[in-house]
Amino acid sequence: MITVDFAALRVHNVALQVHTEPQGFARGFPAMAITNTEFSTLLDLAKGGDVDAQAALGDLYFNGWGVRTDLALARNWYTRAAELGHAHSCYRLAQMHARGNGVVQDAQHAREWFERAAELGYAPAQAALAWFHQRGIGGPVDLERALHWYRQGAIGGSAVARFNLGLMCALGQGVDKDLTEAITWYRAASAQGYPHAQLNLAMAYLRGEGVERDPAEALRWYLAAANQGYAKAQYHLGLLYASGEGIPQDDRIAAQWQRRAAEQGYHRAQYQLGLIHRHGLGVRADDAEALRWFLEAAEQGHPKAQYQVAMAYLRGEGLGRDPVAGREWLRKAAEGGYHKAQYRHGLALLERSDESQAGAVAARAWLQRAATQGNANALYALGVLHASGEGGPRDLLAAYRCLAQAEREGDERASAHLTRVAARLTAEQIEGLQAELGRRDSA
Repeated sequence: MITVDFAALRVHNVALQVHTEPQGFARGFPAMAITNTEFSTLLDLAKGGDVDAQAALGDLYFNGWGVRTDLALARNWYTRAAELGHAHSCYRLAQMHARGNGVVQDAQHAREWFERAAELGYAPAQAALAWFHQRGIGGPVDLERALHWYRQGAIGGSAVARFNLGLMCALGQGVDKDLTEAITWYRAASAQGYPHAQLNLAMAYLRGEGVERDPAEALRWYLAAANQGYAKAQYHLGLLYASGEGIPQDDRIAAQWQRRAAEQGYHRAQYQLGLIHRHGLGVRADDAEALRWFLEAAEQGHPKAQYQVAMAYLRGEGLGRDPVAGREWLRKAAEGGYHKAQYRHGLALLERSDESQAGAVAARAWLQRAATQGNANALYALGVLHASGEGGPRDLLAAYRCLAQAEREGDERASAHLTRVAARLTAEQIEGLQAELGRRDSA
């Protein structure tokens, strides 16, 4: 029988506490000091076959707590403990394989180790295994197995599992859509301080989805998530203060929350902060500051921000006029799906079209994409192209549809063209088109 002195017992207990922390590895542990005597005692225990000591050594070497970080030694000690059925060590090995920490990244091996830990009842591993099944990582997508392991992890106390189980219930993934059950799991994860769940719970209270609408309760959970530094929650909290939905409207507080999220690199908040500075909402209007944040968001692929940068280059506002850079940012914004960018990109292509009509063909395609989103300018331009046959076959029926929709959207230019197109159609064709457009309006 091994006799353990007080120092070794303290290390041993710390190791046990670490192993049972539901989200410890994901959040990171605080630095742990360890004396030479404690380390020697822990090493003796590990060499003697104590699995908790072996796992603790793995943690020390992995995190560099009191020793030099050594992923090879960490893996060695985790493997020895895992082979003896230590769930935490199985979980650690899975994460090493999943991330390529000290080993070749291998999703299949990661999945296998997660499964071994999950079968041993380790809730964090159950949550991770469920995620792999849900996303098809290291194997095929299996929503039934994902749901099973999320439930196991949720029962075992994993906040991640509870949140993701709630999300599957809310979206009806692998299970019938059930907002009431989703709220139950969001609440459970929120009570553990999980910010993603707190944000979803806040949104549910604000919209009255699965619970009775309660803006005050929504604000409470928005603040709980935002105060933990969760940028997405800070962004939504900023929107809430800007809109004044269920709370006193306050542009100044809205700007503060958007700045906190933007400074963390959250692209939606960066774009919103750009708008705030442009229009002087709760802050002094500052076009240079607005453009700075638009650029930050644009570099991360935010289409509306890319559009703002494009227009700044094309107009020479704050960046110096650069048509080439402007067209490039316009193309990116258009490819990102922003209808205003698609319309302007289409016009730019049309203006540069050559005798082969290649530019006009591409322009028509982009205008069609913008028109599908209801952009009145694009509907008008597309109608004109259909009527003229530029960039494709002449199609008076399509021209009438586009121009009629543009007119309904308030484009004053469309009326005159619509009259000219209608003059070239039969009464029967016009009657059919009007009936078709009427059905769309009532749909």
